[in-house]
Amino acid sequence: MDVLPRGLFRPSAEARHRDRIPDKRLTDLRHENRPYVFPHYATRAQWLARAEELRRQVLVSAGLCPMPERPGLKPVVTRSLRRDDYVIENVCFETLPGFYVTGNLYRPAEVRGNIPGIANPHGHWKEGRFWDGFGNPIATRCIHFAKQGCAAFSYDMVGYGDRQAVSHQYRSLRGDLRGITLLGLQLWNSIRVLDYLASLPYVDPERLGCTGASGGGTQTFLLTAVDERVKVAAPVNMISAHMQGGCLCENAPNLRTDSFNVEFGACMAPRPLLLVSCTGDWTRNTPQVEYPAIRGIYELFGTGERVRCVQIEADHNYNRESREAVYAWFARWLLDRPEGEAAYRETPVQTERTEDLRVTPEGTALPGLADEVALEDAWTSRSEAQLASFFPKRRESGGQSIWNSGTQEGPSSFPDFLSSRLQEVARFQDEFRLPFQQMLGLRVPLPQDLRAEVRGTVEGESGGVRYGLHKLLLGEKDRGEAIPTLRLAPLASGGGVPVVMAHGDGKRAWARGEDGGAVWERVAAWLREGREGFFVDPWLTGEYHDPARRVGRAEDLKFFTTYNRADAALRAQDLVTACVYARGVMGAPGVDLWARGDAGLWALLARPFIPGLGRTLIEGRGYALEDDNYILERCYAPGLRRLGGFRTAAILAAPAPLRVAGLDGAFGAFLRRLYGMMGAEKDLTLGLSS
Repeated sequence: MDVLPRGLFRPSAEARHRDRIPDKRLTDLRHENRPYVFPHYATRAQWLARAEELRRQVLVSAGLCPMPERPGLKPVVTRSLRRDDYVIENVCFETLPGFYVTGNLYRPAEVRGNIPGIANPHGHWKEGRFWDGFGNPIATRCIHFAKQGCAAFSYDMVGYGDRQAVSHQYRSLRGDLRGITLLGLQLWNSIRVLDYLASLPYVDPERLGCTGASGGGTQTFLLTAVDERVKVAAPVNMISAHMQGGCLCENAPNLRTDSFNVEFGACMAPRPLLLVSCTGDWTRNTPQVEYPAIRGIYELFGTGERVRCVQIEADHNYNRESREAVYAWFARWLLDRPEGEAAYRETPVQTERTEDLRVTPEGTALPGLADEVALEDAWTSRSEAQLASFFPKRRESGGQSIWNSGTQEGPSSFPDFLSSRLQEVARFQDEFRLPFQQMLGLRVPLPQDLRAEVRGTVEGESGGVRYGLHKLLLGEKDRGEAIPTLRLAPLASGGGVPVVMAHGDGKRAWARGEDGGAVWERVAAWLREGREGFFVDPWLTGEYHDPARRVGRAEDLKFFTTYNRADAALRAQDLVTACVYARGVMGAPGVDLWARGDAGLWALLARPFIPGLGRTLIEGRGYALEDDNYILERCYAPGLRRLGGFRTAAILAAPAPLRVAGLDGAFGAFLRRLYGMMGAEKDLTLGLSS
C-alpha cells in the first residue's frame, strides 16, 4: 500500500507564496478605540434574545457564571459621623475570605419608612472615593442623595482607598484561566453592594439605583446589565461607540469579542436610564450616536420616556450640572418626585477629612487581608466547590462522585443509581453548555451558511482506489474565514460517515513519521467504504505559514483578548466548522473526528458543539489537562478552568464515543468514572489498543 503522497499536503514554495491564506481574522482585529456600529434589532423578541447573550457574556468574562453563592453579609461599622440632617457610616464587609468592600454609607439622620438605596462606584480619580476636588466630588454627591431621602453607598475600587493588598494593576495568566480579573472582582463587589443595601432594614430593595462616572460609569452599566435589581441608572461620561475603556478593570478577556459598551448599556431597557455625556471627551457624540441607538431599544418596549440624554459643555467630569441632572432623574423614578432639575440644585455642604472617612486608620490593615495569591486561591477554591457540587458523593459508589478524585467507577448495574447519575450529568450540561460555548466564542453554523472556495482539484489512484482531491478554503459566508482543507473523496459513489482529521503541526504532518503508511492505509480503507476524509489546517497551522515566515496577529494590541478570541478558541471553531461542512456536503447522518498532537486539545473543546458527532480518536502524548501551566503553554483559553476546563468539555460531549491516548492518570480516571457512571463504558477507550 502506498504511503500518503507528499504532494497531497505540501504545495510548492511558489504556490504557497502565491496562494497566501486570505483569512480575514489575520488582519481584522478589534480594539478599544475602534468605532463600532450598533446592530439593528427589529423586534423586542430579537433584542431580548441578544440581551440574554450579552448578560451571559459579561458574567462569563467576569468569572461569575454560574453565579457563586452569596452568603449573608456581616457588615462592620467602624465609625459613625452624625451631622444635622444626615449620617455617615464607615463600613466594611468581606466578599471573599480576606477580600473586603470598604466604603461610606450616607443616609438621612431620620429615616421615615423605606427609602431608596444608591450604589456609587468611583472612577480613576487619584483619591478614589475620597476625592472631593474639581469634577467629581463623590462625598458631595452622596451627601445630597442623603439629604434628598436616599441611602447612598460609595465604595472603593480594587487597590484604592482603604488599603487592599490587591493592586489595581492586578492581572495574572493563571487568573485569566480561572476567571479572576479586576473587572470580575469589581463586578462581584458591586453585586454584593446591592446585597448590602437591600439588607438594610430601612432600604426598599425594590428601589435600588446606581451611578458613577468614567470607570465608575463602566461599573454602573456592567452591573445594570447583569443585575435587574438596579431599577434606575446613570452612567456618566463613559458609554461610547468608539472608546471602550482604558483600564484593566474595564477589560476582562472575552468581554467584547463580538459586542461593545453601547449594547451593554442598552441591557438596562426598559428600566429608567440617564445617559450623561460631555463635549470634552469620548462621549461627545452621545446625542447623535449612542443615545439614538439605545433609545431605539427602549422604543421596542414602548418606554421611550424612560431613557434620556443630557450633555454638559465640559471636559471629562461628574460636575455640578451632571450631578443635578442625576438627582432629578433619580428623584423622578425612585422618589416619585417629577419636579425637574430646578428642584435639585446643590447647596454648599461641608465634607469630611479623608482620615475620618477611612474604615481603618491609615497605615493599618483589615484583619486577614488577602494578597493576590491568597485571593486567587480563595476564588479557585470557591469555583472548584461550585463545580463539584453538581455531583454529590454517594454511598452507593463508595463515596465517589463523577467530579472528585479517585479511580473507583460507579456501579452502572444499579438502575436507580444510574438514573440519578444521568440526571446529575443532564443538569450540569444544561447549566454549562451555553457558558462554555460563550467562553470559547464558538458558533455552530448551518451547512447552508458555509462556503467552500475550490482552489484546485486533481484525481489520483492509490492501492487500487481512485480518488478526487479538492483543495478548499472553508468558512462562514460573509465572515472572512479561510480554513485550508483537503477533501479526499472516492470517485465512486460515496455515502458513508465522513472523517475530519486535524494535526497540531498541520495536515502535512500526517505524511511524516513511521506510521505515515498506516495512516494512508486507514484512509484508503475509508475510501473503499465510500467515506470521505477532510484534512484540515485549523487556525494558524499548516498552510497559514509560508516557507519564509510564520504569520500571526498583532497580539501586542492593548487588552488583546478582551476584543479577540484566543488561538485555541479559534482552532476549536475551525474544527466545528469543518465538521459541519463535511457532514453537510455529504448529507451524512454524522461525522467522525481524528486529531493528533495539540489538535487533540482543540478537538476536546470542540466535541460538545459538533452536530452529529460520532466517534472521536485523539492521539497525543503527555496531555496534562489538569495542569494550569500546561494549558497556558499549549491551549490558552481565558476562563477555561473557571468553567471546569477539559472535564466540563468531556461531560458536555458524553457519552459520545471517545478513544484517547496520551492522558495523565488523573484525567483518565475521571473519564472512566464519567462513562462508567453513565453506563457507557463501552464507548470509552483509553490508549490505542482495541
